[in-house]
Amino acid sequence: MTTGQTIKKYMDEIGWSVIDLHRLTLISISDLEAAIKGDYQLTLNQLMIIVNKINLKQPQSNHWTTYHEIVVAPIMEGVNHDNK
Repeated sequence: MTTGQTIKKYMDEIGWSVIDLHRLTLISISDLEAAIKGDYQLTLNQLMIIVNKINLKQPQSNHWTTYHEIVVAPIMEGVNHDNK
C-alpha cells in the first residue's frame, strides 16, 4: 500500500475529506489529492503533520501503528524515493 493509500484509509476511518485534512494541516489541496493518487511525494514534515492530526482522533494505543504505516513502512519498502 502506498503512503497516499494509507493516508486515505485513515481519513476514511475518521470520516475526513481532503478538504478537512487541508484545513487541519494547511497542506495544499492539490498536493494532498496528488499524494493520495500517488502522483506526488509528501515531505517528511508534511507526513508528520498528517500523522499528528490523525493521532489526535485515535486512541493512544494506535499512535505507533499509524506512524509506522504512514512514515516508516514506505521508507523501508522504498516507496518514498526521496528518502533513499
